[in-house]
Amino acid sequence: MATLPPATLDGVRVVVAGAVRRRHGPFRLFEARDHLHEAKVRRLARRHGVLDRLTFTGYVPDGEIAAWFGAAEAVVLPYRDAEQSGVANLARAFGVPVIATTVGGLGELFEGSRWAVPPGAPGRLAAAIADLLATGAGEGPRDSGAAHAPDTDLNAVALRTIAVYEAARDRGPRVPGKPS
Repeated sequence: MATLPPATLDGVRVVVAGAVRRRHGPFRLFEARDHLHEAKVRRLARRHGVLDRLTFTGYVPDGEIAAWFGAAEAVVLPYRDAEQSGVANLARAFGVPVIATTVGGLGELFEGSRWAVPPGAPGRLAAAIADLLATGAGEGPRDSGAAHAPDTDLNAVALRTIAVYEAARDRGPRVPGKPS
């Protein structure tokens, strides 16, 4: 198992935000698998003496999401299998650096990032985490390390959307047949 040198972890807290999603019918099997995985993570953390560095938040209400991303120095997404990640897009929208494996669409989303690592490569993941901790995410103020195309940058899309709504509001209601 790849690990980070103890000195690298000084002052580091790991937050596992969210809860196992409730499933119904035959999909309850996936819920059970996720609960087993969480229990395994807790056992491994206890065995390696880092359980005191972990915070499990459970469910995070919508109103608290921004605060958690605001407090984060980075988001680590060590997926082994995924097509997309809502968390990855939220992290980018909040400008939080992301260390992610290159599974599914995440490979495209984080193409060119120095913190994009292949799945199933714990040594590379540990090296990316150590690099981010050592450099303080030195690729700009709260930059995700990914190339941001203007059409995919959620902040830019949100700002343009708000501008459209404000412009429409400032024009007032349009009445058919009357000039604006």
